[in-house]
Amino acid sequence: MLSAPSEPAKGLAPIISIYKSMNINVGRRGEEIAADYLKKKGYKIIARNWKPAKLPTAGEIDIVAKRGEDFVFVEVKALSQNDTFYPEDHFTPDKAAKTIRAARLWLAENNSLDRPWQIDLIAIEMYAGGQEHIFHYEQVVS
Repeated sequence: MLSAPSEPAKGLAPIISIYKSMNINVGRRGEEIAADYLKKKGYKIIARNWKPAKLPTAGEIDIVAKRGEDFVFVEVKALSQNDTFYPEDHFTPDKAAKTIRAARLWLAENNSLDRPWQIDLIAIEMYAGGQEHIFHYEQVVS
């Protein structure tokens, strides 16, 4: 029977580190693009990268915004050019459940449980030369 190596391949560590760094940069840039997009659409940005103080492992809200009297909790998914799949593919049922839980915690912490709210998804495809396509899906979960 074959067993797994006791240590990860040392030669892959720099590649994995670079990949994680690139992924974080794409994610941050995607959140900036999404926040700018929402502002242009008339949304007021209330918070970014919010985690519940009492339960930080419960999830994170990329953007908390307000449109009129409604709170909008926005999950942002961004990818650099990729022909294989779309950013939306990364909004899984597990991620949706964590986003709902985090949104309810935000509402509770801000004494707003009785206010209308929704969860939106903004998917961003980034291309060479600085072009991007933004897809805004409203009320993705109920």
